Amino acid sequence: MAVDDIPKIVFGKEYFLVDPSDAALIVIDMQNSFIATDGLFNVPGGQEIIPAINRLVNGAREHGVPVIWTQSDHSPPAGGLILDRSPLVKYRQELWRGHPSFDLFPDVVQPVQGESSVTKHKYDAFHGTDLEMILRNLGKGTIVITGVTTECCCESTARAGFFRDLKVVVVSDAMASFTNEMHVQACDRIDLHFGRVMTSLAILDVFGSGHEAAMVAAPVGTATS
Repeated sequence: MAVDDIPKIVFGKEYFLVDPSDAALIVIDMQNSFIATDGLFNVPGGQEIIPAINRLVNGAREHGVPVIWTQSDHSPPAGGLILDRSPLVKYRQELWRGHPSFDLFPDVVQPVQGESSVTKHKYDAFHGTDLEMILRNLGKGTIVITGVTTECCCESTARAGFFRDLKVVVVSDAMASFTNEMHVQACDRIDLHFGRVMTSLAILDVFGSGHEAAMVAAPVGTATS
C-alpha cells in the first residue's frame, strides 16, 4: 500500500474486531441516585436502558464473558472536591456507601457470586480502584462499557481504558445521559478518539457467535456508498 493510500484514522472494524474471549462487560453506576425516578441525580432515560443492560449481562454470563459492576461512593474523605461541587452529596449523604442512593437499582439484573464489584470515588472507574488489576488477572484486554452517565463516568472510564492500551467499546443503547445531545456528543468523541461505539444487539451477536466478522473488502472497481 502506498503511503498516500494509508488512512489518517480508522474507525469501527478497521480499528479492531471484538473478541469475546478477550472481553469484559462493565456496568457503570446503575444506582438508585441515578436511576430511581425520585433519585437526586435521576438520569432521564436511565430506566429505558435497563432492558438492554439486562440482556447484555445475561448474554455475557451465558457465553463466559466476565461482568464487572461499579458503584460511586462519594463519602469523605475520598469524595474530595466532588463534595464541594455537589453540596447535597455532602449534606444528604447521597451516594455514600450504606445510604439507599448507593444501592443498585432493583430492576437491574443484580451481581452474582464470582462477579467483581468496584467501588469508585471518582468518575473514572480505574482511578484508585482495582479495576485494572482485575482485568489483567482475568486476561482481558477489551472493555465493553454500559451504564450512566455517558458523558461523565462512562466516558471517563473509556478514556482511562484507552490510556491503558485497552480496546474500548461503548454500547450506545445501554448508556444514558442527562440530555440526548450530551449522550450523542460523548459517543461521537469516543468513536473519534478512544474506541468503538456499538449497539447491544451487535455485542450480543458477537458474544453468541464467539467472534466479530471482519469487514469484507469491496472488489476493485466496485462503487461503495
